[in-house]
Amino acid sequence: MNIYTIPFCPFCFRVKLTTQIKNISLSEVSFLEIDLKNPPEKFVQLNPNKTVPTVEISSTQGLAESLVIMEYLDETFAAKTLLFGKDSTEKALNKYLIERLNNEVTGYLMACFFSCQSKVKFTQALEKLHLAYENLEKLLPKNSVFFGGNQLNAVDISFAPFFCYFYLTQLFRNEIFLPGKETKSFHYFNALRSDENIKKIILDNNFFKNHIEDCIKDKEEIQKIKKSSRALISNLPEAVAQLNNKLQNTFYKNITWHLKSNTSGPYILTNFKFSNYHQALNALEYLCDLQETSDHHTNFRLDNFTELAVEICTHQPKWGVTEMDLAFAEVLSTHIFN
Repeated sequence: MNIYTIPFCPFCFRVKLTTQIKNISLSEVSFLEIDLKNPPEKFVQLNPNKTVPTVEISSTQGLAESLVIMEYLDETFAAKTLLFGKDSTEKALNKYLIERLNNEVTGYLMACFFSCQSKVKFTQALEKLHLAYENLEKLLPKNSVFFGGNQLNAVDISFAPFFCYFYLTQLFRNEIFLPGKETKSFHYFNALRSDENIKKIILDNNFFKNHIEDCIKDKEEIQKIKKSSRALISNLPEAVAQLNNKLQNTFYKNITWHLKSNTSGPYILTNFKFSNYHQALNALEYLCDLQETSDHHTNFRLDNFTELAVEICTHQPKWGVTEMDLAFAEVLSTHIFN
């Protein structure tokens, strides 16, 4: 039986955990990791939607959706440990719990992972994280560590990959707080990260750890701003001319920055013009997020939702324009209309 997967996919991890916990051997199931950008013809025939995981149940028929495949494996290899339950009531209750975890817990945890490259969105995710813990606390059983009692069942397996994404993210981002040590949620998290099956399939995989770190580190444009010099530029006319030339000839942006000055000193200025209200709001949102994420700020004014004037300079320790200011202007200009 062939199962098509891709690396680091939480839905594929669900199926891999299922085969591991049920002790389904490699002679019974084979995992084929593929490239979704260039998928094998056989895979496309089995699943024209090209989603993973997909299991080949016959030469002409495939099954998709991780929970469907988990249940299919559970029933196909029923002589081994049953993960969904022994009767219809137990199976229904476990599916109900899976759905509630997906709706009430998982989204809040994954928001911390997906928002790491945006200071504004990451802050919003942290503000809602307590809801995940409160909801999980209500769903966890009173007298056992796992939803499956003393061992993982389908509910735990369906949740575990997303927990792993969250757990590794918080190792890199210390702003993420964990549940209180007196809670069931705290002990559940500890049990998941200590489980030998979860460690073998997910947490002990160094390639997966590197994947998480790569996903949550600053984008290249943010790194460009943060790594730029804070020293004042002596030949500003030449530097601004080079910036404009780069924007127009390299990035093909019809945007021009102008060198201005006031009683305090020089600054650079441009005006972004918008065709509609939504474009202006999106641009303003991007500007605010870029400021917070790069920790570099500007003076801006939005007029009638049609024009955004942006002034950039450095105030401390002396007034002027730095390489960091020009880097911010370049990044803003190349992404504000995206």
